[in-house]
Amino acid sequence: MITFTVKPHPGLNEEQSRVIQCDYGMVDGICEVEVRLSMAYYFIKRISLDPPDISPERAYMRLENMQDVEQAIAKAKEGTLLKAGVRDGGPQFTSALV
Repeated sequence: MITFTVKPHPGLNEEQSRVIQCDYGMVDGICEVEVRLSMAYYFIKRISLDPPDISPERAYMRLENMQDVEQAIAKAKEGTLLKAGVRDGGPQFTSALV
């Protein structure tokens, strides 16, 4: 699981920010959403949290801990590749039958 820390887009005016905070049940301007790591990519895309230069009219929220999320995804990918026996870009077969 990964926790997303989401805030209103800094380009919103005060009234717009308050509406977003109310709509998403934010406390002190922050909403923390726990998501399965395998679903992180889809959550980011669905809520339009990934492009840092997107306008507030399109992306009304901003992901505050994007670096933490990216690190967790990279670590999970690394663990998956190790479990699958993939090293240096290809599978490593250990069976004498292969």
